[in-house]
Amino acid sequence: MSDVINDLILDLQKALKTTAIVVTHDMKSAYKVASRIAMIHEGRVLAAAHPEIIKITNDPYIRQFVDGLSQGPIKMKLKEFEPETAEAASGRGGAR
Repeated sequence: MSDVINDLILDLQKALKTTAIVVTHDMKSAYKVASRIAMIHEGRVLAAAHPEIIKITNDPYIRQFVDGLSQGPIKMKLKEFEPETAEAASGRGGAR
């Protein structure tokens, strides 16, 4: 599916002669559609460069993200991503 979306983005850019801003965590897609990649961590721009530069950088933050590593300077906050139960999400859970 991502290849279809990537091709659609590229086709639209060419047909409309416009710039597209694509927000993704999928580096394969980013490398395919981007002429420049900006990487942001905690509100700070870590890099804004051609995809080939991003691929070879030694920046530990970028390497961790690009290589999909759990260990590195970016600390995972897994608790924030735990799904809510249906009761909690509906507001019916908890003490009354």
